[in-house]
Amino acid sequence: LKATTPDRNVLTRPMLMTRLKARFDALKDSLRSTFQKLQFVAITADCWTRFHRIYVEEEANDEDEENCQPVHLCSLIDSVEEGRHRLPPHHRCSAHTLNLIATADAARAETVDQEYSTIKQSVFTKCQKLWTKQGQSAQAADLIKAQCGKYVPRLNVTRWNSTFKAMEAINTFLERGTDLDVLFCKLGIPRLLPPHEPNFIREYCRVMKPVCCALNDLQGDNHIHSGYLLPTLDVLIKKIEYEKMAGLRYSGPLAVSLLAGIHKRFDNVMNQKDLLVADTLLLRFKLSWISDEVKRNAALAAVKSELTVSSRLVESPASLLKANAAEDFFGNPFGNECTSVSGDDELARYFLVPHNFALTELKTASL
Repeated sequence: LKATTPDRNVLTRPMLMTRLKARFDALKDSLRSTFQKLQFVAITADCWTRFHRIYVEEEANDEDEENCQPVHLCSLIDSVEEGRHRLPPHHRCSAHTLNLIATADAARAETVDQEYSTIKQSVFTKCQKLWTKQGQSAQAADLIKAQCGKYVPRLNVTRWNSTFKAMEAINTFLERGTDLDVLFCKLGIPRLLPPHEPNFIREYCRVMKPVCCALNDLQGDNHIHSGYLLPTLDVLIKKIEYEKMAGLRYSGPLAVSLLAGIHKRFDNVMNQKDLLVADTLLLRFKLSWISDEVKRNAALAAVKSELTVSSRLVESPASLLKANAAEDFFGNPFGNECTSVSGDDELARYFLVPHNFALTELKTASL
């Protein structure tokens, strides 16, 4: 700077700050004098420019505070008419409850029978090592696929079905005649002791498969209607009881624990009126799933109580049609009289059609 303009000097920091402050004060005085001449001034605050602070203007309204009167909540609650607003009954998630049966209730079998607990822990410890080897080593995974033809399904701690699927895969390998002893030996895992442990895996899959299928049905998008709950539970109980009666050498305590869990968690909904009506009015089942005559009559009575027994016109009354014939273009153009159908007649017609009747047959018959 001295070489280009020798007659000028560089401003020092104190001199620069002094001049900036002088100009700032002059500008502030100018704005103040301008605002004093104005009658109204509108000011907008930038909420986020300075330290992210929000400037909210608080206005005290003394008149509103004086008019406020405290009111006791109890007096308001007591004055509300009872029964005016009624919430629907609360129901626990059936899929979640069935999941608890398959996990918590099934685990209680180990505390009841020591023999079952011993063989289950032995089998699951060996299978867990197989699943861990597959997940941790690519060579072990390739060896499993080469020996068994496919990988073992991976476990997911949030879904108990993954454990059943993995055990089912091992059971499939056993049924195909896959030499799992060679595979376990190559992976450094203790082999399954025949015949007890392979038979335990077969019985475990037989008992748990109905639970897995029932849970998949209740969780699926096609069976979300409440009418599927009781038939699903009824079939599940029958299948587990059938496996129990067929003979279970090792997994008998598991079947007993599952049945006890189902009855403990679902007995309170087995005879609920709304569920019986929903099941009976579902075309898939109607009354076919109920084998007990007493329960069948109770379901039929529940449906009848929901229907209007007195005769009622299905369509509009004939007098109303005649009165509105001039105004309604489509009002009974053929002059046919309306027929009355009672609730009992409609229900009788409903049960005349078999529950497994294919709707495509109606289309074929009409053609």
